[in-house]
Amino acid sequence: MPKKTAFFIFLLFGFVVLLGVNYFLEPFKKIEEKVGEVIEEVLPKKATSPVQEAFAKLDLEEKIGQILAWPLEIENGEFPAKDQKDQYKSMVAKKPGFYTLFGNSLDLKSAKSAIQKLKKDTKSDLRPWIAVDHEGGQVQRLSGEGFTRLTSWNNMCGEEGDISAKVLRKSAKELSEAGVDVVFGPVVDAGQSNASFLGNRICADDPNLVVLKSGQYINAFRTEGILSVVKHFPGIGAIKKDLHNSFATTSVSAKDVFIYKNLLQYFPDIGVLTSHAGIENQYDDIPCSLSAVCVGELSESFGAVLIFTDALEMKSASYISSASKSAGVKEPTLAEIAKKAILAGNNVLVFGPNVSPNELNAIYDMLVIEYQQNRDFKEKVDKSVQKILDYKLVVKGNFE
Repeated sequence: MPKKTAFFIFLLFGFVVLLGVNYFLEPFKKIEEKVGEVIEEVLPKKATSPVQEAFAKLDLEEKIGQILAWPLEIENGEFPAKDQKDQYKSMVAKKPGFYTLFGNSLDLKSAKSAIQKLKKDTKSDLRPWIAVDHEGGQVQRLSGEGFTRLTSWNNMCGEEGDISAKVLRKSAKELSEAGVDVVFGPVVDAGQSNASFLGNRICADDPNLVVLKSGQYINAFRTEGILSVVKHFPGIGAIKKDLHNSFATTSVSAKDVFIYKNLLQYFPDIGVLTSHAGIENQYDDIPCSLSAVCVGELSESFGAVLIFTDALEMKSASYISSASKSAGVKEPTLAEIAKKAILAGNNVLVFGPNVSPNELNAIYDMLVIEYQQNRDFKEKVDKSVQKILDYKLVVKGNFE
């Protein structure tokens, strides 16, 4: 055999061997690529929930906006007032997830007009929810013409039969017509009205009656698509000091446990407002609302609830112990309190009407920075935003 022919056969043999080795080592490499391309075209895309889709569209500022309940004081007539228009533009640009309305005896016409404007001007795919205090008695923001004036919660709980439920259903229809999404109520603290700073805001000392009447309240507003936020976790009916003005501690009673356990088992998808009281046998020098232990007990036991803080400017929220003062610890700023509330596990930050627009802007800016720099804070915000979106996009659709 000529040498050239033998050399050619040797090369050919080597080439075949290499092909064989390549086949045995990576036999499906090319076909996998082709099949993958075909499968991508044939199989449906993985389904994503409306919550995941909505969350993915939010930028950083919109996420911070969602966890804020921006306080807004309005009166009957022109809205916003001429001297508030610049503040109004700045506010709606933040795209808050919630607005809390305050005012004196707002009538239905003015409230409805203001709420429609708020929802229209807050340019977001996720329309803001409107919240109001609506316990009855002295704690009822929408009580002018067109709204049923409710008696105190203590009186309603004292009525026999279904009388209070009928009144509540009528009130719920009125608030729904106005465009309200959230009511801060009912008060589920058990206690004697004459022995608590809450006074006639308390239903009763009998936990069975508190559960019965609170269930009527929640169901009446739920039927109209309105979320009830029960208060004040874990129970402050025995406290005599006004938490707006000073700090106080309390112990969690068997009555408190009974009330929350029964209500939240029956209504697992409602709101709960955390108090600024210190809890004995936990960390009694830390407000519950800022304690990961206190708030965590709620979220771990009833994971579906949406957790709101009480108004964060209340004096009890800024409390620091004497020992901390002696060690040089300074009273926290409102922005620092807001940060602590999120880290503790609250989902929505609530503020009262006395917090100025400048303070709110500073809080918003600080929270944006904290989100960028603090991984733990970022994770807590993201978790809260997703729960808020779940309520807005899914849970509310389950209300009957």
